[in-house]
Amino acid sequence: MRSTRERPSVHVRPPLCLLTCRHVFFDPACLEPAALLLRTPSSPAPKEIELQFSAHVSFPVIVLHDATGRRFESGTPRVDDSTVVEAVAGPLPPGSHTIAWRVVWPGGR
Repeated sequence: MRSTRERPSVHVRPPLCLLTCRHVFFDPACLEPAALLLRTPSSPAPKEIELQFSAHVSFPVIVLHDATGRRFESGTPRVDDSTVVEAVAGPLPPGSHTIAWRVVWPGGR
């Protein structure tokens, strides 16, 4: 024997938060990477490295090494909104040096 109970009717309305969520989660600005705008030092014997980005960044990592691979960064990088500063350990030897960096910007990359 079949039940004669009716199913409750459900009215589906587009949620208002759908528009809001679209702007929060799919903001095109969040997909653009933070660009490196300015870097220092320009002197041959820097005391610190300063990197300025186009957006707020977090979780920075900066590596400074010479041609032999010896590293010269000192301590943990400091972040002030879109600027990251890393101290340099001791005087740099003559020759070429490489600064490598990694940050996370609002897009999560």
